[in-house]
Amino acid sequence: MPSSAAKQSVATVDSLLDGLMHLAGDKELTTDEFYSAVVQVVETLVPVQWVAVVAYGSDRQAVFLQGTSDAKTQFAAITQRYPRIDRHDEALDWSEIVEQTPTLAATEIKQGNRVWGWLVAESDGQRRFQSVQLELLKGVAQIADEFLATQKNKQTLAKQERHERLERYKIAVHGSLDSQHVAHVIANEGRWLVNCDRVSVLIGGNAERSLRLVAVSSVASVDSKSEFARSLTSLTKLAIEQDAPLASDAIFDQQTGDAVQCVNRQLAEYQKTSGYEFVFGLPLATSTKSPVGNGIDGGTKSHSRKVGYLVFESSHEIDRARFAEFLRPVTQHAAAAIANATTFEAVPLRKSLSWLGNQFRFSRGLKWGLAAAAFVAFLALMIFVQLPFQIRVAGELLPRQQQPVFAEVNGEVASIHVEHGQHVRAGQKLATLRSTELDAEIQRVVGESAKTQQLIDSKKILLNQYGHGGDQILAGRLAAEVSDLGFQIEVLQEEEKFLAKKQANLKLLSPIDGKVTTWRPSETQLGKPVKWGDEVLAVADLDGDWDVVLKVPERRVGYLMEHLRDLEVSNGGQQQSGFCDVSELKVSVDLFLKSDPGAIYQAEIAEVSTIVEIDPVLGPVTTIRCEVPVALADRRDGATVLADIECGQRPMWFVGFGEFVDGLRRNWVR
Repeated sequence: MPSSAAKQSVATVDSLLDGLMHLAGDKELTTDEFYSAVVQVVETLVPVQWVAVVAYGSDRQAVFLQGTSDAKTQFAAITQRYPRIDRHDEALDWSEIVEQTPTLAATEIKQGNRVWGWLVAESDGQRRFQSVQLELLKGVAQIADEFLATQKNKQTLAKQERHERLERYKIAVHGSLDSQHVAHVIANEGRWLVNCDRVSVLIGGNAERSLRLVAVSSVASVDSKSEFARSLTSLTKLAIEQDAPLASDAIFDQQTGDAVQCVNRQLAEYQKTSGYEFVFGLPLATSTKSPVGNGIDGGTKSHSRKVGYLVFESSHEIDRARFAEFLRPVTQHAAAAIANATTFEAVPLRKSLSWLGNQFRFSRGLKWGLAAAAFVAFLALMIFVQLPFQIRVAGELLPRQQQPVFAEVNGEVASIHVEHGQHVRAGQKLATLRSTELDAEIQRVVGESAKTQQLIDSKKILLNQYGHGGDQILAGRLAAEVSDLGFQIEVLQEEEKFLAKKQANLKLLSPIDGKVTTWRPSETQLGKPVKWGDEVLAVADLDGDWDVVLKVPERRVGYLMEHLRDLEVSNGGQQQSGFCDVSELKVSVDLFLKSDPGAIYQAEIAEVSTIVEIDPVLGPVTTIRCEVPVALADRRDGATVLADIECGQRPMWFVGFGEFVDGLRRNWVR
């Protein structure tokens, strides 16, 4: 392999640097593989005795990463010769060492604006590196900068993907009341979130109830009589009865006692059979509070109800940070979902109906006669009796003037400058974003601009020389190249202005005077990856007017629109196809807060939107605005409000079954 840049053609140098740049953009490449390639490229392009990549350690010490065959020995000798670089209270700085060692060269490797490490090389002769060779080292170090930026972006995208997967897990696990379906969601989605090999879900858990294995990740159905199911169920039952931890992790090694030793012995036997080195299990429990005493003088007592058990297994070393990050949300939502499903499935409807049938025994003829009379009476009531018809919809209690603050640049939230409930003025800085992509793009444009300007200067020097020498053809060619490069400079300057505007958008400003309504923004938003258009914060004028904003689904809004048209005609007006201001029609609405369903407030519809909007949960909806009643003193931004909207008089059958019949007609009748 050649060892001198002088022996390399320009095409070969460009090919090697382009290949290294291609590696820097590979998100799947490991750090060791990339820096091994860096060492090989430097050794090929520059005459070196040795070359190494050195990084900062967590304690600010020099750490050897990659190098040529004798680089580690030379690096150790340097650290012994200059002990200052191993001191914890000072940053590693190779510039002073280079000044004292003429044959040594060191170039910074940066991650953003922070010095991440150094590319260190020693010449193979007794002379300093030439300027061209130093430029090559700097170029390779800049490619290493690009690799660090790629890895940082990869980590950000992975973090965002895990966050989105967790949100999908929460929606899916609470989307059904079938305990079997819920258990399969917990097992399969939970396995991906905590990154282990197998997750098992058992339902039951209390000593008086049977504990049964319901779901195992990546398994369609579970054989409860298999040896695996029996051994795992027996192990978890023992852990519950002994009230001892079920874990093969070293975190529990210091816990002693007969109960712990008993569980650990059976756990060791289970590991031999299953082949999994890491086993961790914990009970799923929900907490409820009940009053103690006589109400005012008494307090509350918490009760824990065990509803199941989760067991995580892995045949390899797990990512402890990721496991700890997702263990709590996975188990909390799993416990709540299983509790809801088992409560729903335990409703004794079938037993109650069977008991009623056994209490009343008549002859078959009398039964048919009573049934026919009851059916006729029921039909008469359904057809001829008119009842007030209302539709129930959900909405929110919102200040009339509120503005969300959106991200205008892809990146992550670097800092939050306000707190929940803090009063802010219009134009005040609320948060600051950080975008590694934007920083890298700015550095690229600045670097290209500087390189282009250097080319212009060099071309002008040659133009002055050949212009006076009489070679007019070459002079003309150089003049054309200078003109083209000048145009490139103008394009890069415009690009710099555009990127500067995007950089200014990293500062998020308050659009109005008001208070910050985002709950704990420093905890919920700081470090969060965001895309263009994502909401970061919200500001609202809590001292101004408030509205109750209701969302009426498209399948139910027809009842309201028909009632509004009837009122318009009865008041002497013309029938309209749409409405906006309907305050004069006096359509009453019964409102109550979901947090206080016992208090009912009377209100009237003030405005009905003429535009159909798309809600991510309800689909097409029509928005209705009601003015907040004076009696409603508990005004909290975003509080859930339920409303019963008056829609005139309808037959009893329609009040009870009209929506069901309309649903059948919409879905089945063509």
